[in-house]
Amino acid sequence: VVLKNVNAMMQGVKECALTGDPAIHVINMVSNEGETVPFKKMGNLTCKGKVEEYLTDLLSYMRHEMRKQLGAAIDDYYVTGKSGKDRPSWIQGMGGEDHCAQLTLVVTQQQWTKCTDEVFDKIAAGADKSVFPEYYKFQLEMLSGMIEMVQGELQKLHRRAAMNVITLEAHSRDINKKMIAMGVDRKDHFEWMGQLKTQWEKHVGHAGQTPELDQGQEFDAVLYICDALFRYSFEYLGAAGRLVITPLTDRIYITATQSAHLILGCAPQGPAGTGKTESTKDLSAQLGKTVYVFNCGPEMDYLTMRDIFKGLASSGSWGCFDEFNRLIAEVLSVCTIQWKSVLDGMRAGGDYFRFDGIETYLHPDGCCSLITMNPGYLGRQELPESLKVLLR
Repeated sequence: VVLKNVNAMMQGVKECALTGDPAIHVINMVSNEGETVPFKKMGNLTCKGKVEEYLTDLLSYMRHEMRKQLGAAIDDYYVTGKSGKDRPSWIQGMGGEDHCAQLTLVVTQQQWTKCTDEVFDKIAAGADKSVFPEYYKFQLEMLSGMIEMVQGELQKLHRRAAMNVITLEAHSRDINKKMIAMGVDRKDHFEWMGQLKTQWEKHVGHAGQTPELDQGQEFDAVLYICDALFRYSFEYLGAAGRLVITPLTDRIYITATQSAHLILGCAPQGPAGTGKTESTKDLSAQLGKTVYVFNCGPEMDYLTMRDIFKGLASSGSWGCFDEFNRLIAEVLSVCTIQWKSVLDGMRAGGDYFRFDGIETYLHPDGCCSLITMNPGYLGRQELPESLKVLLR
């Protein structure tokens, strides 16, 4: 039996398979790209009782399953992926039996962070600066192995995962090449601090997760950029493609993450078609978060915006409001109060906050609103100053 249309609630999950008599045991989830991820670490989830309760349990199971599988993928990397030419065999072990495409990218980023940090530690301990070019040479070897892999025969899913790894690894290579050219030799240099770095650390309690399911999970994925820290949200996103990361993408990453760190919204601005929305979606994928894109228009009223803000706060998701200044001035004015209520709730902490006169659940992960605008177009409103200060 198949539980369909799950992506109405989970961004990357198309359907779930159920087994048993009656069929109430969820055994796996299937992505929009056709990747199947079994609940092999957590065991089967039983769908009993109210639908809103067992679907909430499904969300929690998904995140815990992903976190346990990430630990297994990192362990597996040390067996098969340590040498540059062996990484393709590690990726081809990807899938339902070993680890999913999304976690392949997380491990790749985690290993780059770990190895580069080790280089800086060696230099700080007195080693010759040539250790950095040596690691860079190893990076090129790994990248060459991946390129050779995609030139051969591959399953569609493996090819997609390999191409995504190449996309992120090419950026990692470029950053290290730039740091070598600049003579960077310490961890606290801005060129390194300003990169989105993934680390696998001792677990101190994952926000929004069920404590009894955390038993035995000692480590957690944490992302650092500048002075901001984010826990990887372990939302299953499937095997969607990833953007090429450019210096401009790095800048929007820093701006958006600093906004979320300071508990504010973010306002990427620029001409149509320059990648504001896509960069926002790619950043949320890097953080393992679900993001909802809303195309704003003059027909949206303050009640619509109220429900959207309430949903983002309760689910811990990110919201991207396309062409936000197409909303009419009266609605934008009310949006100021609505968004400030959410921000004040996040700053105060706790499980609930007052929103529109009602006690509303606040997800421990917090949320973020990002608005995109095309300046100077006809029919666009100027944002109220009170709203501008809430959107970096």
